[in-house]
Amino acid sequence: MKGIDKITNLASIQIFELLVIMEQANKGYAIADYKYRLIMLEVYRRDKLKLQPITPGWIQENLHVSAPKASKLINKLIRLAYIIKKKDQIDRRITRLIGTPTAMVRFESYLATLLLAMHNSKILKLNDEEKESFSALIFKETDHVPILRGLNSEKLEVLNKVWKNVP
Repeated sequence: MKGIDKITNLASIQIFELLVIMEQANKGYAIADYKYRLIMLEVYRRDKLKLQPITPGWIQENLHVSAPKASKLINKLIRLAYIIKKKDQIDRRITRLIGTPTAMVRFESYLATLLLAMHNSKILKLNDEEKESFSALIFKETDHVPILRGLNSEKLEVLNKVWKNVP
């Protein structure tokens, strides 16, 4: 039965996460479309692993979209100041998509919140150093990138409990 409790807790975290994302997206504070989120997650992942940044071709191939659709996705992320285009240093014909500092901080904050929620739900165990590190990522973010702007008080209260009362 313990496994079921963890699965239920994880489902609850995901539901809450999606509700927060949808509320922010409806107010224009976040992107909720899975294609944009997948692009940004891969941009973040590659940056942190020091891998080659993605290209428009990666988007076409992995999201199964046409070149015009990939261009539309990229241009929206550029307008939101989440990515920039940069020519490859070796092959100038290749365009790389690089995450902006704002995008990187937002993703770190977002992922840290999920990890702390999973710790609170006893899905995974974080040590004190990890909890402190993840909390610092969240609080650093709120000072520089107000992604919590417009969040209703009930959802904000739940997040504050996750951040401040990590056992």
